[in-house]
Amino acid sequence: MNTLVDRLYAFLRSLRLAAVLLIILALLSVAGGIIPQGKPADFYFSQMPSLARLILWLGFDRLFTSRIFMIAVALFTMNLTVCTVHRLGNELAKPRTMRRHGPDLLHIGLIIIIFGSILTSRTRTEHFFTAGEGQHIHLPDRQALYITRLEQEIYEGGRVRTWITEGSIGPASVETPHDGDMGGDTLGEEGYAAEAGSLGMRMPSVSLPAASTERGTLSTSGTEPNAAAQQHIQPQGTPVTIKVNTPYRGKGYTIYQYDWKTFSLPILADAAGTQFVLQSGRKVATPDGFVLFMATEQPPAPKDAPVEPIAVFLLEQQGTRTLVRARPGDRLGSFLLKGYEIRSLSGLKIKSDPWFPLVLAGIIIAMVGILLTYIRKLKGLSA
Repeated sequence: MNTLVDRLYAFLRSLRLAAVLLIILALLSVAGGIIPQGKPADFYFSQMPSLARLILWLGFDRLFTSRIFMIAVALFTMNLTVCTVHRLGNELAKPRTMRRHGPDLLHIGLIIIIFGSILTSRTRTEHFFTAGEGQHIHLPDRQALYITRLEQEIYEGGRVRTWITEGSIGPASVETPHDGDMGGDTLGEEGYAAEAGSLGMRMPSVSLPAASTERGTLSTSGTEPNAAAQQHIQPQGTPVTIKVNTPYRGKGYTIYQYDWKTFSLPILADAAGTQFVLQSGRKVATPDGFVLFMATEQPPAPKDAPVEPIAVFLLEQQGTRTLVRARPGDRLGSFLLKGYEIRSLSGLKIKSDPWFPLVLAGIIIAMVGILLTYIRKLKGLSA
């Protein structure tokens, strides 16, 4: 008896439905490759004014998580599941020696891959951090990465060889909000990190080693943590070394080395020889005003020739403010610009994908199914 249930069952396991859904999924995938994903609405109205409203209404600005794409994937998964159950039932009805379960395993593997991919697209996260020596980054497993050393390896010709971040992973400390000290937790776009040169962080005034204060020092390798940073470094924990193409894999997350930044902080010395390392936006008082560090400028340079940056200050003397561009050796009121301290910042990406093991299991099952299918065919040819 050809009931409604029978017709629905036949429709859901039909090869024609599978072909139509595969074509739809292929077209949607092509559209997702053509339409830029994850941009703000203004981007689509400026770049695609005639299609912007349709793109946003259909959710094609995030196509692979849109309702249309998910419905097509759900229907294809249902079609594949019904076909697999139907075929598996037929195979189990055969004598044991006549059964062929390779295609069944292939279908089951594909179903697991699809479900795992949907879960991954919903739960996978990527966070980007920029942090320096003495700072720490909170990790998805409620621990923290305490950065103790940064190094940039360079070939003899001056080309960068690799970036290295060393530290330890241990329990995250319970903290009160920081006032911006370099040794504290990082801040920024993801709630964790930002370039130190762009923050209003207060740098401690420290006496620097001669190598750091020498005029013309432009080394880009990592520097030893200063005294303030050392106070915040976690001495215990699992040692970690992260390099380009050598990530650290934790429990449910991976840390990648993806970027590197260096910036110069001016070193001012007063008449008594006391040295001050100034962060952008910080000032030191003078008898008749103050000196405020604003930024550094990199002047044009001949090819492959290092050039000292120019420090830009706001100098106030007796109520008059002047914008001053200074090089090491120049005077700023009662201060002398001794040189620069080079600070390094490591750019790290932390990716968390808790459902990837499910996708991997599906891939393995599908590969076993393909292998069994071809072994069975080879045995049939040899017979």
